[in-house]
Amino acid sequence: MSLSIHLLPEFGWSLRDRPVFGPGSVFQGHVELHLQQPLVMDRLRLVFQGQECLVPFDVTPGVVRAKSVPLFGIQQTLWDSKDGLQSLDAGTYKYPFTIQMPMVQYPPSTCQDSYKCTFNLIAVAESQHQSKYTTLIIKELEMLYMPFVETRLMKKRLVSTQQQSDLQVTTKLHSLDYVPGDTILGSLTVTTLPTSSPSSKKSLDVSLKLYRTVTNLYFDDVPAITQVVASTSTKLSPVECGKGTPTVYSSSALELDIPDDLVPTFTYSKLASVTYRLALSVKRKGPLAMWAQEVAIDWPLTIGTLGAGVRSSSDLMIYSALDSTVDSSQQLRPRFMKAVEYEDALPLYEPSRLPAYQVLSPSIVV
Repeated sequence: MSLSIHLLPEFGWSLRDRPVFGPGSVFQGHVELHLQQPLVMDRLRLVFQGQECLVPFDVTPGVVRAKSVPLFGIQQTLWDSKDGLQSLDAGTYKYPFTIQMPMVQYPPSTCQDSYKCTFNLIAVAESQHQSKYTTLIIKELEMLYMPFVETRLMKKRLVSTQQQSDLQVTTKLHSLDYVPGDTILGSLTVTTLPTSSPSSKKSLDVSLKLYRTVTNLYFDDVPAITQVVASTSTKLSPVECGKGTPTVYSSSALELDIPDDLVPTFTYSKLASVTYRLALSVKRKGPLAMWAQEVAIDWPLTIGTLGAGVRSSSDLMIYSALDSTVDSSQQLRPRFMKAVEYEDALPLYEPSRLPAYQVLSPSIVV
């Protein structure tokens, strides 16, 4: 005996062969029950629920910070026995379902060290005895949900200049908004003031890193967690430009590939926020191989889910700003819809509905 949940691939977009759903999405699928021998069962339920939580964190010995908040929970009976317990013969049974997401912005599906947000479909086969249900078999499928996070193009490149001692760094970035799978593009030029210092002739170590910070918004005594999610490094060599002129290091292109499975930026959760920062470091070694100078520049970065120029619907609402009344929660949560059955062929022609093909319209003389 086995129970499985299958989603139709043509609904939503996909990430690494997994369907992705967002606000307003409608997805279909079916629950498949395979029996190798007859089974006495009373009903088959499908539950769809969302939940966000803060992973337990030990502040001090004996003091743990944790929090769980349900986002929604709905269920539908896909099959039941009207006459009580019923024996199903051996074979394979399929029960279709259709679910529509509301135009509500929930946090994305994620599993971080300090924060989790999950969306799950749960199929449960049950039997009933004396008004009490007993679970026969249960199957859970984790969904991949992504909110609508807009990205924008800059009208002109962002130019930043930073100086440390005689070391001057100039950068140009094409954008501060990206989607997972994009490549951060820019350029770097380094110059030094005219000097006879031997260190001005040394090569430079350049690193570009993308940091992700998960901040706890519910407990003040739980620290934020920052991790490097992408990085690259290179070396720049000096170029001789003549005596008395600044030393110019060869300009370098800045390129950093963004992982395609990054969680988008979001700050509207009740429990946590996820933000990104791009950091550039240019270092030059001094005597005894010690770091003599370092120029550091960083920029706030937005990781979105919508391409540049694509706008989300004006009807989109943030879940944390919704009224918690019963009427509001009923209307602004996912709902089961009646399954739509599609015909394999066009409907047959009926003369009673349309004029017969043999009837010709009178000629129109101009």
